Amino acid sequence: MDFDTPTLIYDEEEYGRTPPNQKAIFIYEWLRNLEDNITTVKKTEVKSCQQKLEEQLSKHLTIVLGPPTRQLLSRCFALLYSIGNTTTLYETVNKCSDTVKYKDDSQSYLPIKLSAVTCIGAIYEKLGRMAGGSYQETVQTLIKAMKNAESQGRCEIMLSLQRVLSGLGSNGAVLHRDIYKAVKGALTDRSMSVRCAAAKCALELMKHANFLYTSELEGVISTCFKALEGSNYDVRVCVAQLIGSLMAMTQQTPSVTAAAGKNRKTCSLEEVFAYMSGGFLRGGIGFLKGSGGELLKSIAPREVRVGVTQAYVIFFTEMGGLWVQRNISLILKNVLELLSSPKATQTHVDAVYSRRCISFILRAVLGRHLGEPAQLDAAKELCSLITKQMNMVNDAVHSASDGSSSASVIQNTDDVISTQHVLVCALQELGCLVQGLSTTAMSLIQENLLDHVLSVLLHPAPAAQLLAAWCLRCITVAVPSQATPLIDRCINRISSLKSSGEAVGGYAHTLAALVGGIHKCPLGIPHAKGKVVFNIADELLKTANQNPRLALHKAKAGWILLGALMTLGPSVVKHHLPQMLALWTSAFPKTVKEFDQEKNRGDAYTWHVTLECRAGALCSMASFCANCSALLSDDLTRRLLATTDACLAMLPSLPQIIKQHGNHLKASAAIVRLRMYSVLTLLPPKSYEGSFHSLFRSLVAEFTLAENPAMTTTSLLKTVCHKDDSILLGSWLQETDHKFVEEQLQTNSASGSGSLEHDPSCIFERCPEGEDIPGPLPLGVAVIDESIKLFGTVFPFVAQKHRSQLLSHFAECIRQAKSSRQQAIQTNVLTAFLFSLKGIAEAKTGLGDEDVRTTAVNLVLNAITNSDPIVRCAAGEALGRIAQAVGSPVLTSNVTQKIFDQFKAARDAVSRTGYSVALGCIHRYVGGMASGHHLNSSVSILLALANDNSSSLVQMSQWTSVRQDPLKLFSLSTSYKHLILGTSKSIRDLRLSCTVSCAIMQNHSDSLVQAEAINCLQQLHVFAPSHINFGLVVRKLCANLSSPHLLLRRATVACLRQLSQREAKEVCEHASAAGEELHKQQQSSYAVIIGDKGLEGALFGMLDTETDSRMRSDIHDTLNSMLQTLAAQNLTHWLGLCRDVLSASKSSKVAKGPEVQKRDEEQEGEEAGEGDADEGGGMTAGEAPEETHPKVDPRWPTRVFATGCIKKIIVVCQSKQGHFDLVVARTLREETGEDFLVMHLQELVRMVFIAATATCDHLKLEGLSTLQDVVNMFASVPDPDYPGHVILEQFQAQVGAALRPAFASDMPSDVTAMACEVYIVAMKQQDSPSPVNAGDDEFSEPVGSLLGLVEPELKSLSKYWLGALRDHALLSLPAEYASQLPPQGGMFYSPDSMEQARPHYQSCWPSIVHAASLWLNNGGFESTKHDMEQGIPNEPRNASAINMVTTAKTPTDINTDYFHLLVGICMESLCSSRATQPNSTVSACLNAFYSLLDSQWPRTLIGNEQILGVEMLSVLHRVLLTRDSLDIHLAAVRVARQIVKAAQESLDGKKAATAASESSSSINEEGEDDLTPGRSLVFGVMEISMCILTKQLPNLLPSSAASSQQPVMLVSIGSGFRSLTEESSKLVSEVLSILPFVPGLCTPEASVNDLPSVLYLLTCALREVASIQDSTSQKTVSAALQSLKLLTTSPFTQNPKCSKDWIDLLQSALATVLSDAKAKEEFAAFGAVSESPVMDDSVVMLALAIFILSAPKEVVLASDLQQQCIKLFTRCLKSTMQIQLKALQTLESVFQCRERSVAFPFINALAPHIVMILNDMCVKKPSSEEQVTVTLAAIEILVNLVERTDDHLKVHMLGLLVPILISLLSDSANLPKGGKTTRNLHDQALQKLMKIGPKYPGPFRSIMNSQPELKSRLESAVRANQASAKPKQPAVQAKVAPAQPSIKLRMDFSNFK
Repeated sequence: MDFDTPTLIYDEEEYGRTPPNQKAIFIYEWLRNLEDNITTVKKTEVKSCQQKLEEQLSKHLTIVLGPPTRQLLSRCFALLYSIGNTTTLYETVNKCSDTVKYKDDSQSYLPIKLSAVTCIGAIYEKLGRMAGGSYQETVQTLIKAMKNAESQGRCEIMLSLQRVLSGLGSNGAVLHRDIYKAVKGALTDRSMSVRCAAAKCALELMKHANFLYTSELEGVISTCFKALEGSNYDVRVCVAQLIGSLMAMTQQTPSVTAAAGKNRKTCSLEEVFAYMSGGFLRGGIGFLKGSGGELLKSIAPREVRVGVTQAYVIFFTEMGGLWVQRNISLILKNVLELLSSPKATQTHVDAVYSRRCISFILRAVLGRHLGEPAQLDAAKELCSLITKQMNMVNDAVHSASDGSSSASVIQNTDDVISTQHVLVCALQELGCLVQGLSTTAMSLIQENLLDHVLSVLLHPAPAAQLLAAWCLRCITVAVPSQATPLIDRCINRISSLKSSGEAVGGYAHTLAALVGGIHKCPLGIPHAKGKVVFNIADELLKTANQNPRLALHKAKAGWILLGALMTLGPSVVKHHLPQMLALWTSAFPKTVKEFDQEKNRGDAYTWHVTLECRAGALCSMASFCANCSALLSDDLTRRLLATTDACLAMLPSLPQIIKQHGNHLKASAAIVRLRMYSVLTLLPPKSYEGSFHSLFRSLVAEFTLAENPAMTTTSLLKTVCHKDDSILLGSWLQETDHKFVEEQLQTNSASGSGSLEHDPSCIFERCPEGEDIPGPLPLGVAVIDESIKLFGTVFPFVAQKHRSQLLSHFAECIRQAKSSRQQAIQTNVLTAFLFSLKGIAEAKTGLGDEDVRTTAVNLVLNAITNSDPIVRCAAGEALGRIAQAVGSPVLTSNVTQKIFDQFKAARDAVSRTGYSVALGCIHRYVGGMASGHHLNSSVSILLALANDNSSSLVQMSQWTSVRQDPLKLFSLSTSYKHLILGTSKSIRDLRLSCTVSCAIMQNHSDSLVQAEAINCLQQLHVFAPSHINFGLVVRKLCANLSSPHLLLRRATVACLRQLSQREAKEVCEHASAAGEELHKQQQSSYAVIIGDKGLEGALFGMLDTETDSRMRSDIHDTLNSMLQTLAAQNLTHWLGLCRDVLSASKSSKVAKGPEVQKRDEEQEGEEAGEGDADEGGGMTAGEAPEETHPKVDPRWPTRVFATGCIKKIIVVCQSKQGHFDLVVARTLREETGEDFLVMHLQELVRMVFIAATATCDHLKLEGLSTLQDVVNMFASVPDPDYPGHVILEQFQAQVGAALRPAFASDMPSDVTAMACEVYIVAMKQQDSPSPVNAGDDEFSEPVGSLLGLVEPELKSLSKYWLGALRDHALLSLPAEYASQLPPQGGMFYSPDSMEQARPHYQSCWPSIVHAASLWLNNGGFESTKHDMEQGIPNEPRNASAINMVTTAKTPTDINTDYFHLLVGICMESLCSSRATQPNSTVSACLNAFYSLLDSQWPRTLIGNEQILGVEMLSVLHRVLLTRDSLDIHLAAVRVARQIVKAAQESLDGKKAATAASESSSSINEEGEDDLTPGRSLVFGVMEISMCILTKQLPNLLPSSAASSQQPVMLVSIGSGFRSLTEESSKLVSEVLSILPFVPGLCTPEASVNDLPSVLYLLTCALREVASIQDSTSQKTVSAALQSLKLLTTSPFTQNPKCSKDWIDLLQSALATVLSDAKAKEEFAAFGAVSESPVMDDSVVMLALAIFILSAPKEVVLASDLQQQCIKLFTRCLKSTMQIQLKALQTLESVFQCRERSVAFPFINALAPHIVMILNDMCVKKPSSEEQVTVTLAAIEILVNLVERTDDHLKVHMLGLLVPILISLLSDSANLPKGGKTTRNLHDQALQKLMKIGPKYPGPFRSIMNSQPELKSRLESAVRANQASAKPKQPAVQAKVAPAQPSIKLRMDFSNFK
């Protein structure tokens, strides 16, 4: 049947043809589609087929259905009656009731009863009282059926009663008592599933029956506590929800209602806490525990305690964040007081478990439900509680010291010890709060937070001291600025309190914790602190033996400090390594004889100190190996192994020492072994092969419990098993929100008993990922774990025969042990063997020979049938790894066959389960082609066993084994993914099975199954997206976001992450559509609501409540995918989301006291209206002030992410121009209605201002980085409303205000550095030319304000810059110059910190060198001289101690040293053979060069020291060859220009000096005469020029030398045209502008050698760029022409020594230009097109004009050149209008040449052509603007010629000009009819005539008299002009200025707009 079409009734014939094994799928799919379709079709259609539909549904009520199908069937019944007719409703309900009453308890009839029960519940839930008045009878029937029902039936009845209660509501009040009795009994049912269902039913009953939380409260609570006894995870979750909700209802019930009934009573908050504490401490309430009669001294079972712990969290959650804020003091007091009771801490293990429970409560409530302001208040309350506890301790200590009675002393001691547990939890939570608040917690530090915590360091209990140390470490990580002061404080306290053991221990552990946390502080600590810490540790160790009472404390403190010191890395440790080796060596006996002497003379205390000292030494060694592995040379390894060998030699004697001196030494001996194993694990096993015998003896004895009477098991078993076995291992609990407390209830695992006092060395180690605090396991477990790790590391290096012996020994140890001890040994051995197999696989060494293989297989097969499921799972894993390590099909076949044979014989569930798991593991590790022979057999056996209903354990194991390798099975399908999309029947059936399976799993009640369903849906979405209902999937995912199960939420977000990568828009649309419906269904107070902000807003909100790192990462990725796809189209929405997060209110007024709240309200009332309406709302905007469950304001990580989203939005918008151009944006907005980023600039600036001025440093940094992007993108955007200005000028105040706080004295340096980067960007934008007005400052206010902040510090800063540069120069020296380094170090490094400082110098020096050069250029050189004159020292500190930069004494020498320092550093970097220097570094060096040479004095140095200039030019040439960046090329050329300028200035100075002292004949002798490469400055400049020009203009060189490479920056435009980019054009122009100055650097004789090259480059470049018909070439053409002009006017053209050669060369250049123009003429004459570029005629004429007007006359007077010039002008005068106009304009200048001999030939030859042009215009009147322009230009030339003609000849010239002008006049009759062109020509001609007449009256009069017709035309034109002017007179006169007002304004408002 095709279920894709909407249908309600299935085809019964097709159902009959369906195979029996497919009928269940058929029915399920039909019901699933019926559920979806029945709500979408019309009601009439439903009613029309209702009868048939009822028959089909009813028919399946009487057949066996599985749980998923019967759930669907019941929902379909309920939907049918809610939409259609209810005529047969009662009949259906009665039929179901009769089925329930039927007396058949067989297993075959049970599913039918269950279907009936399920249908009753669904119908009543949907229809309520509409289901009829028989609901009382129905409920009674269900309750009676409970008595004889199976567990599954009882569970289903409970769930059905829950639905009945939900549907009836308060109408079923008469049944509430009966249901309550049934629920009360079911809560203590032996079946866990029944307890869960009963808890859910009770939770629903509580909503409608208030007696549960009034009169029956005690009974319900007692029953709940009983339900928690022996419970599993699901029961604890459900019962905890019930308890917490009940307690919350007691506080939310109105007092009036509570007093209405006689038997109702209210419950105070104190009573609620009493009930909860009774359950936590005793497992019950009242004097007796329930009805068991156990006395008060009994303690609660762990299951009850964990359940009550979860109930506490539920209670506080249900009460809401507002209530928690108001009652935070009471909550902390009551929760922490639980640890004061002896019942919670009877043993150490109980104390650890209880502390974890309390920490879980505090973390879940304070960390999740409180915003940052409320967390600050909570931290203050914790500080107050800590102080109270410490006051109690101090009082007890003082009373004990006063000599009180022994009983009181004992009591006081107990009180002191009991306070440690309260302090541990309070300090742990305080540390977590502060670390979560980050630098926001600075206000707490200002309120003496540190003093509160530091006081605990004197507590006598080590656990409290360690937690105080950890809390202080968290504080320094959160607020890094406190690290150094705290370290100093601890050092001082250790020195001053040496006589107190507690003080030494407490402060030493704190110092170790602080040093260990430095890696999380971005700025670290001063390097010298490491040396101070080492000295403290060294002193403690050396003085430990001076006072026996303090020996143990000092020894422990000294070694823990040395271990922490290792975390600072090799750069700190290497300087202390010799001393460290001496300390390590001295801690162990050097010989056996020395150890024997120790044994004979030591007492118990001495041995205790000795063992602890050696354990500490080994601990520091392990820390050294882990953190300073770079220092581990072979020699050092050998020296370390000497100590471990001594330790190994000592181990056999330890049992005798313990026996002799007492069992209290066992712990110290165990610590020694633990540390030794840790050291050896970190060293290469090959290095200690000689010690394998004694080592293996110790290791094997360790985990086989040979000398350990306790049955201690390892905690590592689950870690070596495969993740797919999580169901069998129970490791899925790690994916829940309750893992922190649930771990303590897991078998064979000590992970829940971790505590810091178990291993104090963890105080300085890195915290495991995802953990708030390290949790080292108990010592016994830790030793076994470490021994197993070491065994797995060493086993692959053991010889084959020893491997067999070891495995045989393991089997023997297991065989000899009995009962639970055998179980423990087997667990440990399997874990060790799994580690070994893992090591073998990594080392690829192979398992061994046949003997080893057989022994290994037998060892593992014996554990396959173990009673413990985890051991069975580990055994199966070992079998799979053995098969993988051996890689032999024969072995795999034999093992598999053995398992098959055992299957046939085994009948018990345990054996079959073990074998099935083993089969799955084998196929997992050697699956694929290798397992094909046995795959069919394995799967058939497993499937057969899965259908065996005799044991659910067997079924679960079989299905787990079948899915052992789901990826391999799925890869078979996905490899042929086209099959999934096929249309054949088999493929459709396969696809249907997949979708039905996913649907079944989705509707399952277990979160683990639902998570797996989501994973399956992700696979289907990848390969068959068209076959999933996308809308339903998204709706289900949105509902899962509110799931209380972390596992399901995490899978949901992961799926959303995948979906949003391709269909982000569809995901958001479907989520928004489902949001309102989900909001109605979700009643939880902590549900994720999808409101008007869509799914995106909900995900932003989840970031503030979710703590799981993986889920948060997926949320970030999901939002980023949505942003990338949707942000550009919906900017308002996304920017609004970011704004809401960033502008959220910083405090919650409802959590404050009444007075503060009132004051805040008044202040808010005064500020109402200031700013936008959404200013303070954030994610909680618009919520009612008294809302009980306000959402948490966005925390700082969420704000940082939102700020990062703004940066991503800017990046996304870069693809469209309109986003950064207001003019374009407005135009497109009007046309298309699109939204553009530039229109939201005000909002952008406001958001980044909020971020940049936040209290959190992380947010400040992100805000400043975003501000940098905003400035970078918008600084050059013009403001169309204010021409000449840029748009960011409106926000100068905000930008300046955002940057200014970053320069405060107490601001962290990384924030200030980030602000400086923003400032640099602003300065760069200011320096770059504005597209609007290059002269305007774009950021005058921010730049000015920042300069004001920096300028007072510039003097000291500059010295530090120069000192840092000197340091960098010294540290950059090769190793062979190390002896020349200053022994005292540099300004910012010491000899000890040299290596550590080197990377910092390497990353920072480019910015420093640029800054220093800018300072020197802007008055730095002059400042040095001024300071010397005023007696101000040049160094920022005492120069006598360290000469920082220079040893020079005079200002000139000092400035010279500065100059050479900067130049040398830049030269060294640019000359480096490494090509890895980033372009930014090269740019910084070039910019520094330019800045240095931009002032007069440094150029003098370069000019006087020519070889330095030559070297710099050589380096610049290398940069040009190795870098392709145009920006770098341009910077290099500008530096070259400065060098040329320096040489020119130096030459001019020398000439001036020579002129003053010698004759003028020798003045021109100065200059360079040797042009040898490497010594010639001129050659270097020419080399750079040639390099640039040939790269940018490849055709510049002759064809033989030209490169075949395409031009770098030439872009093809059309056919036959090319174009330079803007950057390339600027670069070429810069080079061309340098060339004319190069010959001037030579002597007259040498200039003749250089001039040909210069002229060649100029003329060829002119030819290339003049052939480019594009606007970008105009600047380059102008530069070339200007350079030609400078050369033609050079003084060398007049120098007798070289003038002739110069003239000849200039003639050659002119001939070259003319030849290029002639080539074009020749091609044009034959109608051909030149393949090579041809010059534009207008450019050629401009070049000729330069030669004619500027060059010596001899250049142009050469007859051949002159004729060519005339010929070219003649051709141009006959060309197009545009060329004619250019020719006329050029000739106008030529004709006015002062040299008559030059001008007259051109006048004589070309003036007739101009007259002919005018004659043609007279005949054919100009009809276009171009013709008029040409005519007027020709007339202007004739007018100028008249002026230049002799007076007696002027009449002849006027005889030509005047008739032409008169002929261009229009008749008076035709003038009004003429167009604009005719009128313009007429007016211009008439004006010329009116000027000529008065200027030349005689000739003009004679011409007029000789030609009367001309005179008459002129007179008529004049009269017409006068007549047309007369009517305008009145109008002009009417515009007379108004009379002056009586009151004159002082300001002119005429330009006001």
